[in-house]
Amino acid sequence: GNVMVTDSGQVKVLDFGLAKLLDETEAHTSGIHQTELTEVGVPYGTATYAAPEQARGDRVDTRADIFSTGVLLYEMLTGTWPFRGKSTVDVRHAVLYDAPKPLAEARPGQTPARLQLILDRAMAKDPGDRYQKISELGDDLRKVMQEVSTGAQFEVTAAPARHLAGANPVTRAMRWLRTITGSEPHTSSPQLTSVPVEGTHETPFTTITGREKKSLAVLPFKNLNNNPESSFYEFALADAVITELARIRSLVVRPSSVMSKYQGQPADPRDVGRELNVDAVLSAGFIHVGERFRVTAQLLDVASGEILWSDRIDAAAADIIAVQDEITQRIVDGLRLELSPDEQAGLAQPATVNAEAYEEFLRGRDRFARFISRTVAESDCDAAIQHFNRAIELDDTFGLAYDGLGACHVNRVFKGLGGAEDFERAESAFVKALAIDPNIIEARMLMVFVYLWRGQKRKAREEVARMRREAPNEAVVHFVKATLHRLDGEYERALRSYDRLVHLDPASFVVVSYNRALIFLYQGKFAEAQRELDRAASVEPNNPLLKTFRALALYYTRQVDAAEALLREALEQNPNLHGVRPFLAMCLSAQGQHEAARAELNEATMRTASVDPDIAYAVASVYALEGERD
Repeated sequence: GNVMVTDSGQVKVLDFGLAKLLDETEAHTSGIHQTELTEVGVPYGTATYAAPEQARGDRVDTRADIFSTGVLLYEMLTGTWPFRGKSTVDVRHAVLYDAPKPLAEARPGQTPARLQLILDRAMAKDPGDRYQKISELGDDLRKVMQEVSTGAQFEVTAAPARHLAGANPVTRAMRWLRTITGSEPHTSSPQLTSVPVEGTHETPFTTITGREKKSLAVLPFKNLNNNPESSFYEFALADAVITELARIRSLVVRPSSVMSKYQGQPADPRDVGRELNVDAVLSAGFIHVGERFRVTAQLLDVASGEILWSDRIDAAAADIIAVQDEITQRIVDGLRLELSPDEQAGLAQPATVNAEAYEEFLRGRDRFARFISRTVAESDCDAAIQHFNRAIELDDTFGLAYDGLGACHVNRVFKGLGGAEDFERAESAFVKALAIDPNIIEARMLMVFVYLWRGQKRKAREEVARMRREAPNEAVVHFVKATLHRLDGEYERALRSYDRLVHLDPASFVVVSYNRALIFLYQGKFAEAQRELDRAASVEPNNPLLKTFRALALYYTRQVDAAEALLREALEQNPNLHGVRPFLAMCLSAQGQHEAARAELNEATMRTASVDPDIAYAVASVYALEGERD
């Protein structure tokens, strides 16, 4: 953000990059004021702050600044934007046509009635209905401060806006008002903090040059002849195309985890595009008969409904790599993407030229996706590991196969199935993957957990910061970033990163929910934790990890018997999830079943605790409850 708040509450504007002066003659003849914020027809600036005339690309004057000031004031008072949407188009529509939610609804507690009138006038759609001079706005704000200073008292019960964490939002907003209206002196040498004026909302996807990125969803391919032997291609081919396109920085591609829910389901591509707020959708079907492979694919423009590209690709089954490469290149051409030389080289270089190795890789990705997104079954993960190992045997220079292998071992730990040996195997696989291709994002980010396991926290943080700059729209980056903040006790930063993660990858909703709930439990916000878990349970009621965290919420609210029953249910259905056992031991200890509690800390449980800090914390809690504090 280019608006920063100092420790004293003073606001500083750091960037006037959009402003340019007009000469007196042009200002006089055009009938506008001395500052023009945008070229005609080229809307700049973050969409929610842009005045309606700016959103339309019309000429604007200083009254657009007054509109933006009104938006900023609203945001400071409520912690959210007055105009919101899932995409820049939605936000601009709201700016043009929607009325902001009144302050009385946007935040609990009393506010001076005059303040609502000020906001309404500052954010009027028609420039003629706004304040015509910023000094008029300042005068009215000064009157509000006079009302407050003469004894108008009001309480605020809302949680602080996250961008104003640690202070009452109204207190901070009023302090800012006093500063700009001159009714309160401020220090002449404040210490600038690094807290930007941001809420939980997200800015649109943009390139470094400020232009919006194009966005794409790739639907799972349809098995048109319903050949069960070829069913793995449905997810895996789409996943392979997504992986290739993710290399392009000017394109935002919805991750495979988002698209997996459409596998085997009838779906209208345009409806999917609208649901996921993307510019284009690729849909494809295939027929695999003997040694022949035919793919029919089309790229749809979601806004217009027009087909940008449609074609049939025939190939030998042994040449499936060429099919993927052809589809990827057609998408690049259809969306008219500009590629850097490195991106062009990356797309031109296939991950492997060994067709058999590539098929094993695709089979591995299919089983890995089942493990992550649907079953959490150890058998699926083991099968994926076998396929990736077979791919590596066939081509030991296949970087993505090493990446898949490492991802399997890390996720065995995540699901409470693995131990130190899994991190060792993951480290070996990722090192080989990155030696072959240092730009494999998944390998770089999951390697962070290996760094943490080895106690290399500084290295972990540096890698997360680097990837945040290089791949800001990759969901896995924000998952790792959020987890790192959570483990460091930086809960508000973790919550913001989890929000960003679910924005990029809606399929991560359940994972995000139980991680957010865990943070709320640590903060003692049990009602909020329960709400998160209830929402997630409505989507995946049988998720064993979700049941575990629901049980933990029950435990912390002294419903120990109910917590024990839920944990036993999870273990009956998933006996190999040893990471659940320390939580059950906590319940048993609280019930006075001390021998049974200690029995849950078996060898498998301790192996899991050696690599998972959350499980290690739970084991330590059991020992503390049992009086074994050493």
